[in-house]
Amino acid sequence: MTGNKHAYFGAQLLDLVQDTKTERQIFAYTYGGAVHRWGRPNQDEGEQQWKAKLTVKGHFGEVTDLCWDPSSKSCLVSCSSDQTTRLITKFGPREAETNTYYEISRPQVHGYDINSVTCLKNQSQNTSDDQQYPFKILSGGDEKVIRLFDAPYNFVKRFNHLSHEVTTGTVSSMRFRTDIDNAEVERLLGAREESAKKQPLGLMNKP
Repeated sequence: MTGNKHAYFGAQLLDLVQDTKTERQIFAYTYGGAVHRWGRPNQDEGEQQWKAKLTVKGHFGEVTDLCWDPSSKSCLVSCSSDQTTRLITKFGPREAETNTYYEISRPQVHGYDINSVTCLKNQSQNTSDDQQYPFKILSGGDEKVIRLFDAPYNFVKRFNHLSHEVTTGTVSSMRFRTDIDNAEVERLLGAREESAKKQPLGLMNKP
């Protein structure tokens, strides 16, 4: 089980029955409003390891603004007084029919409350082109500074892997650049990709 920076406020042990099988589950909630869930089959089924499960995610402060992405309308970006922007999309296996949205990214973790957000279309994208490209995110916070964010290639890979719209062929896979395809981007990055990553939730990287 994972730890939590501000400790857990409470937890409950439950027995969940699905398709005649019983699974023991632990639900826990934290200071920041997050809900965690772990599951394990009953002891008579031989499995002793507790595994993390999908659960409710979202802002723990007031949602101040939100915006659909301008290209495919498959991503919803929201901002909040909890000082984050979050991106959600449909997530599920290719064969499943789902209308469920999940958080897959937090584009901005800030030091001030974020009051407004909008999504901008990739200017290099041809209006007649059906290909999907990463959009830009523009946000404004309490410190009265406007910030513009480009999507990194890691997000493009994660979106293509997780998005139900992409895996079912409802929309085309996201392409990182207009001049070369994703396979060529992978080749150019090579071993340098790992060294270029930044801390996902850090506002700065100190030596």
